[in-house]
Amino acid sequence: MKFPSNFKVIKREWNGWTYHAAESIINGMNIIYSRSMGDDNIVNERIETYSGKNYVVGSTSPSYSRGYKIDAVPKKLEASRFLLEKFLIQEMGINLLQK
Repeated sequence: MKFPSNFKVIKREWNGWTYHAAESIINGMNIIYSRSMGDDNIVNERIETYSGKNYVVGSTSPSYSRGYKIDAVPKKLEASRFLLEKFLIQEMGINLLQK
């Protein structure tokens, strides 16, 4: 699997939290792989998926969203998860939150 052209890196920090993520549209689904760390200094990994047109205020179109802890990612999302993780590591290097 090669990197699609629509990859995006997200970096945020607020109130003691640090958040690093890679986002892309893969097979028509917006998928986000993220690492976050709070005051407890524990790095948490997640996969989030979004599909549908309902992510605008007032929309009545059907949509779907789901979040998974990294050890509960469905098999159908594993390849996307590894691709996004690889992209995030490549883009952020040593600045990425370490597991």
